[in-house]
Amino acid sequence: MGEKKRELNYLAVSYDTESKPKTAYPDHLMKHVTEQLGLRGGSAVDVGCGRGDQLFALQRLGFEVTGLDLERSTDDIPRHHVCDVGREVFPMADASVDLAFSKAVIEHLYLPQIEHFMLEMRRITKPDGFVVLMTPDWRYMHRDFYVEFTHVSPFTVRSLEQCMRMYGLVDVSVRSFIQLPPVWRYPWLKGACDVINLLPVPKSAGKWARWSKERVLLGIGRKAGISDHA
Repeated sequence: MGEKKRELNYLAVSYDTESKPKTAYPDHLMKHVTEQLGLRGGSAVDVGCGRGDQLFALQRLGFEVTGLDLERSTDDIPRHHVCDVGREVFPMADASVDLAFSKAVIEHLYLPQIEHFMLEMRRITKPDGFVVLMTPDWRYMHRDFYVEFTHVSPFTVRSLEQCMRMYGLVDVSVRSFIQLPPVWRYPWLKGACDVINLLPVPKSAGKWARWSKERVLLGIGRKAGISDHA
């Protein structure tokens, strides 16, 4: 008997619109990230694009976008390719994008898959282009990390930085990131989030309680350009 084909329903289970409704947050996030990188348009790929929240936000910012994911969303995602990003070669040319972005993907991969994923992310990025990774911050999320049963590889600031540098990225920076746009505009609010994180306030008390406690890592690396080899 042949191998039974796996039925995929991760998006339907983990990203149903009732538990995770669509909001304006992806627009705020991608505007913040691209401004940090100094990018205004260009080509971008969302690796593990899911239902396309970040991908559509990039498109609204003027980027030419491509989406890769193991599962096809019901949303009409531009240039969507079904791809097992931990095992298969990305269906994209070498040095073809200015920004290779991936949110909440690398923690689902085992070490051999991470190596493949990182090498492919670097391969498709143009010289002087950027690789941006977002993943749960183990320091803040260790109690809840394995609540998501497909999570297998936790990261800290140090380990994500090592990972990105190990696979050839330069100018790597990794920081713990609070997913509240007011904190990006007014950094002094981080102190308030740190206090909330220490208090026995349930995450269900509101978005400030939740995102003060559920933090992610934001890792940024650049693919070396000609000037780096001069």
